This record gives sequence, structure tokens and C-alpha cells, in this order.
Amino acid sequence: MQKYLSYFQISLKSMYAYKGDFFLYMAINMVFFYVSIALWSTVYKSGGLTTIDNYTLSNTITYYLISMLIFRFDINNALYFAEEIWSGEFTNNVMRPWNVISSYFLLMVSDIFMGLLSFIPFLIFMVLTSYQFINIPTIGNLIFFCITLLAAFIMNFFFNLILHSLTFYFGDQYAQIELTNYVTSYFAGAIFPIAFLSGALKEIFMILPFKFLFFIPAEIFLGKVSVHQMLLYWAEILVWIGIFYLIFSIVYNRGLKLYHGTGR
Repeated sequence: MQKYLSYFQISLKSMYAYKGDFFLYMAINMVFFYVSIALWSTVYKSGGLTTIDNYTLSNTITYYLISMLIFRFDINNALYFAEEIWSGEFTNNVMRPWNVISSYFLLMVSDIFMGLLSFIPFLIFMVLTSYQFINIPTIGNLIFFCITLLAAFIMNFFFNLILHSLTFYFGDQYAQIELTNYVTSYFAGAIFPIAFLSGALKEIFMILPFKFLFFIPAEIFLGKVSVHQMLLYWAEILVWIGIFYLIFSIVYNRGLKLYHGTGR
């Protein structure tokens, strides 16, 4: 356990080298948030609307704020598995006295933890300056939100490991991974609430597992999910975690046999 904690601490320290980029990124996100307030306020007022598919203006603004928080759990910029396979650095990790996947998980968690820690001041500022639009959850909904977010994070971790493991077979997968994560974020409800859709399109979005990355956690935060439905969602997440883990195990173990450690 001590060796994993040491790895985690080293990973945390490495994050400071890029803190300038993070703060610039957060400044851009804050501008986007305030633009969203202005945009949706106009949409609701000009249309004389009080709700859009059961979403009040406050619900919608809170949804975008929660989406910004969930984006701090973005695996795409915190997992370097494919990059190290392609460069040959993966060989060093294989030879070290720890589980390879655990080391990547800890590196990813440290990256995300640092991002969350740095995000808190921005989050507080945005809440204080737009409090009239923000819905505060109950303690129960907040706990359920965190549990769902954690389960979705694990599910997304194994999904991304599958994408990264394809590097063993097809070489550099950077562009494909970026594109796939962009598309999945769209299906996850990162751009707009899936509740705004209707008909067959909404059904397609709800069948896919990616709804657990943004839409379902946000719905739970807003108190729009019953306890019974939430338990069903948790069971579904566990099934998807099992499916993605099984696929990853097969793809990874077979790909490992093809790996020569020479890099590009």
C-alpha cells in the first residue's frame, strides 16, 4: 500500500507544473457559464416559459453548473495509458513492483483530485454570484449524487481503458480516443439535458450507458429521480462496469502478447 501512496504523491506534485493551463481553462469555463445564464434566461423569458420538459430556469442553470463540476472528472486528459504504450514507456511500468492498471488509476485520481481542489474557489465564486439561479440539493440527494458519480467514474475508466488498449493492435489512438470521448460526452448530456429531447432520439440516448456520466448524476442532484429509479440506475451501472471490465480484460491481455516494448 505504501508504494501506491508514494506513486500517488509523486503524481500529485507533477500536476503543479501545468497549473497555469488549468487556471486559463477555468477562466474560459466561467465565461461560458455566465453566457449560459444570459442565453437561457433569454430563452425562458422571450418564450414566456416557466419550464422546459420539467426543467425550470434554475434547474437548467444548476444543470450547467453541475456539468462543469462533473467535467473535473474527465478521464480523457488524465489517462496516459495509450500514449505510453505507443512511446514504449509502458515497458517501465510493466517492470515496476506494482499493478500496472492500479498505477494508471492512481495517476488519474491524483490528476482529477488536483483539478477538483483547484476548482473549488471558482465553484464558490460562481455560486455566490448566481445564487438566485442555483438549486441547493438535500443532504440525501448530495450523497446519492456522489455515489452515482463515483460509480460512473469507474465505468468510464474501464471504457477508456478499452479505447487505450487498442493501441496494442492499431498503433497511435490519440485522435480516435479524443473523438470518441467527445461523442460520448454529447450522448452523456454534457452539452444539454437529455430531458430536452423527445421521442426515439431520447430513447436512444437513455439506452446508452453514457447517460450516467452527466445526465443521471445531475438529475439526482436536482432531486428529479426517485429512490426506486435510482436503485435501478445503480444496478445498471454495475452491469456496465462488469461488461466494460470484461471487454478490457480480453483486449488488454491479448494486446499485451503483441507488445514488443519498442515504441514508435
